[in-house]
Amino acid sequence: MKIQRKYKQIDENRRLDEKESGIPAIANDEVFARLLYYRDAWVSNYGRAIEKEKDRYKLLRGRYDELTGERIYTLKKEVYVKSTKKYRYEKRSVSASKLVIGNFIVNYDMTNNMKIWHLGGDVKDNYYKHLYPVTDNQYNEICRRSSAPHVVEEEEIMEIVNSIKWKQDGWNPFNYQRGMFGVGYKGCEKRDADSKCYIKWQNMIQRCYDENVHKKYKPKYKDKTVCDEWLNFANFKIWYDEHDIGDEHIDLDKDILVRGNKEYSPETCVLVKHYINVVFERRAGDCISKKKDGYAIEGNKALRFETYDEAWNAVCERREQKKLKILENGKKKLPACLYEAIERWDMREAG
Repeated sequence: MKIQRKYKQIDENRRLDEKESGIPAIANDEVFARLLYYRDAWVSNYGRAIEKEKDRYKLLRGRYDELTGERIYTLKKEVYVKSTKKYRYEKRSVSASKLVIGNFIVNYDMTNNMKIWHLGGDVKDNYYKHLYPVTDNQYNEICRRSSAPHVVEEEEIMEIVNSIKWKQDGWNPFNYQRGMFGVGYKGCEKRDADSKCYIKWQNMIQRCYDENVHKKYKPKYKDKTVCDEWLNFANFKIWYDEHDIGDEHIDLDKDILVRGNKEYSPETCVLVKHYINVVFERRAGDCISKKKDGYAIEGNKALRFETYDEAWNAVCERREQKKLKILENGKKKLPACLYEAIERWDMREAG
């Protein structure tokens, strides 16, 4: 499997506008992306970080690690506490390069890419096109070749990344064969095929790439895709394990955070309880039916409406009430990105 250098597209909903923040960009291509599971924090593709306190945006200075020289930020990360079934914020230290890799660069193998190479060996350079997630062996080989005045450029780095010679210790090519509907691969030695995580991953791949599913059951998934990172089950498992809340009836949703989204990815998906997810599904045709004496809606078939529009207004009002109830009961029980996305939803467009 030959790895190609790819960068992530940042959805407009996650971008912080310079006019809003009041913080000038340091380059024409600088973009600040919202960190989904951190409290009011953004990182740019140059490694700069912003936090919002009350109504004020603040550019963080961070600190430099004494051993590695890496820039480190201390941010408030959202953590689910299973004993209370609520979210809370905890301070976490994270390097600028790790934030940039996670938000701007496709990382094909998060389990084994434990090192980050900065172009030219300059650890203070966090520009996204100068960062490379690599294995220990690949990192050591790049270091070996980087004796002055030689600078290892991208073409040579990708040659090392794709060479069998410098794969991680114990590398097994079988783990990277795309055996799941021609696109998915497990990316690890062991996987529990009966685990909820694996079943969610398998179902996601199947919905998007199984032609039989498109023909018989879910034709609307013909144009849906899975991001490059999540074609690797091991990558998906890292994300799933971090965000799993241990509920039996939980869905992997790709539409609530980004309306109209067509790609499953860590930037667009959220784990959400099933009863919440169905409120935001497109089910208008199932909710309203034509009768001899007017129109009826599911859940109240005795009530009749003279026109379809009147029935649809009643459906939307019912959905709006459900939405408000979710928000009322969901404070600190839902991740902030999900709670805020639900607040933005216009329930007239949900069906």
